[in-house]
Amino acid sequence: MKLNFSNYKYKEKAKKILSSNMKSNLSLSRADAFIILIHGVPFEDLKNLCIYLANTLNINLNDAYNLIQYPKNVNKELILKTAYTVLKKENHLGVNKTSDSKYNTSSWISHSLYEAKACETIAKMLHKDSDFLFCYGLLHDYGRKFTHNFNHVIIGFENLVDLNLDKYAKGCLTHSFINGERYCNNEFISHGFKIKNNTIILSDDLKDEDIYQVLDNSNYSLSDDILNVADLIASDSGIVSPEKRINDIAKRKTNIDNSLNRGYFIASYHNLLLKIIKLYDAKIKINPININNENLETIKNKFHIISEIFFSFYNNFLINKEDHNEATIQL
Repeated sequence: MKLNFSNYKYKEKAKKILSSNMKSNLSLSRADAFIILIHGVPFEDLKNLCIYLANTLNINLNDAYNLIQYPKNVNKELILKTAYTVLKKENHLGVNKTSDSKYNTSSWISHSLYEAKACETIAKMLHKDSDFLFCYGLLHDYGRKFTHNFNHVIIGFENLVDLNLDKYAKGCLTHSFINGERYCNNEFISHGFKIKNNTIILSDDLKDEDIYQVLDNSNYSLSDDILNVADLIASDSGIVSPEKRINDIAKRKTNIDNSLNRGYFIASYHNLLLKIIKLYDAKIKINPININNENLETIKNKFHIISEIFFSFYNNFLINKEDHNEATIQL
């Protein structure tokens, strides 16, 4: 699938946004970002959320759904808080399409909610704006509302731009490409690249692809780095280690290329995790992976180590934060 914008206007907008650190004046609260995310989502994909809200507010399901879509006389924070309650108890905000199907079409919303929390946590670890990062993570998969194929990165961007949410729209494009590199979150040859003598060669039919041209001149901020990491630890059922996340993704693919092609992706992710870790703890003495000097098995072994280190830091930070909050409450 070629990733092309629907018209020239969006492509030029993407170039401008990704080549600079431009920021729009419009900032969202966490609750407003969530309302934007679920606006227009079908009832069945929000049914569990509607049930919990209906019980809380003593209203019927139809009124609960209308309230979610057009929240005027209700605390929007209550809707977001209830969504996380639903995740803990029901796993998804919606119900399965059929009773005999394990597929839940609202799983992308669950993933987005977990990713928002992951972005928030990493932002706090690095003393960055956790409110912005929460919303950045929450809206990164906005395009999934309209399509579940890989074109969601383009569609999400265009729709958020139409809402004048440029600084959030950027994340729709950057979340699937570590450091703007076309191959990184696309481990498969069918997605447009191949490896020859440890060199990336873009397929001829994708050299004129919009996303490639836009990413080729991209300027990733630390927010985009955090978004990439969060996307690769947040599943639709919780936060998992980087290694578990990429292995779970691989199991769902039928055409995974388990060769050096995949090695580029894993090595890039390793180096990104290392960057985040060193920002958190500069004493860590680990070197980045040089893809030209390593085979796939060595890359995987090194990635296992960096995955364990990162996940340990992440979880210990949460534990210490919770202990501190509890102590503060007791005081």
